[in-house]
Parts: sequence; C-alpha cells; structure tokens
Amino acid sequence: MKECNVMYNASFMVLLWNSLATRDVRLMERSLSIDYGIPDSGTWINYVRCHDDIGWGFEKDIIKGLGLDPELHKQYMIQFMEGRYPGSFSTGELYEYNPVTQDARNSGTLASMCGLEQALKEKHMYKAELAVKRILLLHAMVISYTGIPLLYSGDEIGQLNDWGYKQVPEHAADSRWLHRGRMDWDAAEARNDLSTVQGQIFTKIRNMIKIRKSSEFFSSAYRAVPVDTGNQAVFCFHKADKMLVLANFSEREQWVDSSAFDWFGLPGEMQDLITGRYIRSYDNRIQLGPYEYLWLV
Repeated sequence: MKECNVMYNASFMVLLWNSLATRDVRLMERSLSIDYGIPDSGTWINYVRCHDDIGWGFEKDIIKGLGLDPELHKQYMIQFMEGRYPGSFSTGELYEYNPVTQDARNSGTLASMCGLEQALKEKHMYKAELAVKRILLLHAMVISYTGIPLLYSGDEIGQLNDWGYKQVPEHAADSRWLHRGRMDWDAAEARNDLSTVQGQIFTKIRNMIKIRKSSEFFSSAYRAVPVDTGNQAVFCFHKADKMLVLANFSEREQWVDSSAFDWFGLPGEMQDLITGRYIRSYDNRIQLGPYEYLWLV
C-alpha cells in the first residue's frame, strides 16, 4: 500500500498570507478546524515561502459563510500581494496572469511581500519595523504549528526580491525567479548584528528553533486545535491543553477575552516560552501588541 507520510501544507501557507493581508483570521481558523483524518504516522511540512508561486485556493463555502464573494476575495489577494491594492505593504509580481479572467498567482520573497522592500525604498523606519514583525510572526506560526517547519533560503535574513532576473533571457518570462535569487552573502554577514534587519530576523528565528528543539510540545504527537477568541484579528490554537499560542495578525494593539480559553489554567499566570515573561489576564483580558505572538505554557 502506497503511503505519503509527509506533505507540504500549502493550505496553511495560503491562509497565513490571507490573514496578514486582511487582518482577519477567521478563514484560517475555520479552515484549519476541518478534520482531514491525518494518520498518527503522518504530518505536515509547514512553510511560508518556497521556490514556487502562491495560488489562492480557499474553501469557498467558508468564504461565503463569512459573507464574502470567493472570486472578489481572490482578486483582492492577487492585487494586495502584487502591491497594487490601495494601502498594500506588499511588493510582488503576478504569475500566470490571464487577461480574460483576471486570474493570477503571485510571486515574491517573504520579506518583500511582508513590506520590507517598500519600507526600505521609502526609508520609512516604522514601516520597516512592522515588516520585521510580520516576518517573525509568520515564522512563529510555522515553527509552532503541528508539523515540520521549513525555512526557505534567504528568508532567515529578510532577503528581498531579485529584480535582476528580468535581465536573464531564460528567466525573464517567469516571475518565480523574483524569489529564486542567489543567496546574498554580504547581507548574511550582518546576521549577528542586532542593529541590522538581518540580525533582528536571524537571531529571533534562531531562538524560536532553539525553543522548539528543547520542548516536547512541538512534537507532531500534539495536534494543534484552533480556538475562537472572539477577536477576528487574533489567531489562537492549543496543543493537548499543554501549550497555547496567541498571534495578532494586525498592526494595531488587540485584546482577547481570556474566557475563550479559561480552561487553560486561567485565571493565573502563564509563561511565554519566547520571552520568558509571565502573562496574566486583566479583567479577563489579555493584551497583544502589533503582530505580537505568544507561546504560552
């Protein structure tokens, strides 16, 4: 009998980008709540970017249940990730664009689509700070969610789009080469300098990996179960009541009602594995800063 024990979790990747672009985690929460009957011997490979493009395949019934039109929502994502939608922080390109149907997929590096390229171009330090927060948030999700995390080369230092691909005849017609650039070793040299973007990203991702390797809660034996917090900007999941993850997908401060997970040892103190600080609920609420994520035990 043929088996596939490990598979790319493309749906999770797409849902993460959707949550970031909309500041709304409900589509992700409801989609990930579906039980696909994964056997104990199998698990996912979780990733944010890879060598390929991003196609916007969603559960249409869930989108309709949220009061959205599936095709219009898909167009929103296409335009937002290209950077064409008003207020978008992303810088990317279209892939396999169909001028008749307006259908397309998107290309671009993690950092550029999280807003770092736009911020550096504008010399806008606060936008750069938010871009770094988005990059770290997405990595915090794929490293903590059930499965095996995969990091795409260059993402650990915030490597930007490689627009030089257009000067290479055999690559110029394929926008996927936008995120297939050679490793920027000069930029990589700054990875241990915390005053640089490269250092901020690299050091914090390395710390997440260190925590993951030292704790049993990241084993695939502990299945992630989404929790509705009542705040559409905050994604939450628990692992066998032993670990609780909260993640703010908005650039604005958010509060969550801790009664949504009061079975998780509240009211009382929980420790954030990433920072080591203790978290308490105030008036039955927990505060999250812009793009903040907590790994609570």
